[in-house]
Amino acid sequence: MRPVVKGPAPRVYAKHGDALDDLIDRLGRYCSYCERRLPNLPAVEHVEPQSLVPSKKLSWANFLLSCGNCNSTKLNKPVDLSKIAFPHLDCTARGLSYTGSRVKIAPGLSAGEKKLVQAVVSLVGLDRHPAGPKPSPKDKRWQDREQVWGIANEVKRDLKGDPTNATLRSMALRVAQGFGHFSVWMTVFDDDKDMKQRLIDLFPGTAKNCFNANLKPIKRPGGKL
Repeated sequence: MRPVVKGPAPRVYAKHGDALDDLIDRLGRYCSYCERRLPNLPAVEHVEPQSLVPSKKLSWANFLLSCGNCNSTKLNKPVDLSKIAFPHLDCTARGLSYTGSRVKIAPGLSAGEKKLVQAVVSLVGLDRHPAGPKPSPKDKRWQDREQVWGIANEVKRDLKGDPTNATLRSMALRVAQGFGHFSVWMTVFDDDKDMKQRLIDLFPGTAKNCFNANLKPIKRPGGKL
């Protein structure tokens, strides 16, 4: 899950939907949870549900972008910010590992960190998969992830034959930008520091302070993870 930074509130909002363009400008047209690119309008997602915390209904600090699947899974579940890792508050890239269509808790976390990550995974159903926990027929997140995993590996094979080809690298980035799934691309290109830096620079709002000099995810300054 890509860690993001939104920056200060651009303005005051009369309706939460008015924040959509500003969120897209800061974060790109990607779901803040599953990372898929959203060709249609994404939802302005309330981190703490507006039905439970009405005082934050119009708060920029309480907004993220979400796809329909993540948003409908999360719904109005209570959220305790101290007990859940969120992409705008923590280094969620450090907490998850990606392989094909599967998302799992990353190895090497403490027991407390695992609880933080599992909480956000359960909140939006990020690990739903035919192998379990099973998704609904309309939940295609795992299929989208599997497709992009295959595409990213094809791109990597193409680059392997000509690793310094600047045109191929630029084309690879355009493909990544078009499909989304930042963490899939970062995983597939884990041994290619140049490409990882380009990906971090490419996706708007990626929290650069969540990666060390070798571009490995590290604990976010001031965060829980």
